Amino acid sequence: MAAASLAFVARRGEPELVAPAGPTPRELKRLSDLDDQESLRFYRSGIYFYRGCPSPGDAPTRPGSYVTADADVTLDEFGDTLYPPVPCASQLLCLPESNSAVVVDRPLLYVQVTRLRCGGFVLGFQVCHNLADAPGSTQFLQALGELAGGMEAPSVRPVWARELVDARDPPCPIYHHPEYELAADAANDKLRPGAELVHRAFLFVPEELSSLRDQLPPQMRSRCSRFLLLSAFAWRCRTAALGYATGDEVRFMFVVNARGKRGRPLSGGSIEDIDLRVTRQKGPGYSYGRCQKPGDKLEDDGPEMG
Repeated sequence: MAAASLAFVARRGEPELVAPAGPTPRELKRLSDLDDQESLRFYRSGIYFYRGCPSPGDAPTRPGSYVTADADVTLDEFGDTLYPPVPCASQLLCLPESNSAVVVDRPLLYVQVTRLRCGGFVLGFQVCHNLADAPGSTQFLQALGELAGGMEAPSVRPVWARELVDARDPPCPIYHHPEYELAADAANDKLRPGAELVHRAFLFVPEELSSLRDQLPPQMRSRCSRFLLLSAFAWRCRTAALGYATGDEVRFMFVVNARGKRGRPLSGGSIEDIDLRVTRQKGPGYSYGRCQKPGDKLEDDGPEMG
């Protein structure tokens, strides 16, 4: 497990604004209606650990703000299994997470490479969420690795084409969207229980997943994915832990990746936010069924853009 007691201070160099390798067009890039949501106006962080570090001179140039740092710790000191919460995460990221909601007039990308005492290194990656979602960020990092490895161009070229996920004009939603509605009783909202909220990671082994699956109705067991299975039970456990009354409406929101779904010609090079935010509200089978329905909508109607 991660060493929660680990404490260190990274010695950072001066931030460097990395410019493009060659001339680029001076133009405005339009965001889609999905990208330009206020809830996405923040920097999304990722922390990646590696054993074995290239020499500082071999590090590839990266667009945006780039910082190198050193930390007097080894990779093993972070624990046997690396998962959130990462000890001293703020030391491994350029931008303080408390300041991650300000995205105007700032670089779209922040990168910090922290060299460890053992020769490994940590890549801290922060990207404006309006620009890319998790699969898009993964694609970008894959492209960086390919270019650093000597490829002349990434195997999957980036595509802007944000207009493909715009809302219809005029809007014509084909199903109800409760995810954008305000809570019916704001005074009873227990979304953020304040100081009582503790960040913990829970690992499920195959035997535990099988035990959960056995609690589903027989007709659901073979077609229930692990994600939906855990989502349904996490929803039920959280609702019980926070003490909602029987008649309260309790929403569970998650994103569904719309890449590859019918109804939208989305390129494999798309890095924008292509997701569907869904909400659903009894027994394990009911919870699973309600979590499954939003994904089915993607297959039946394609991504709903309004």
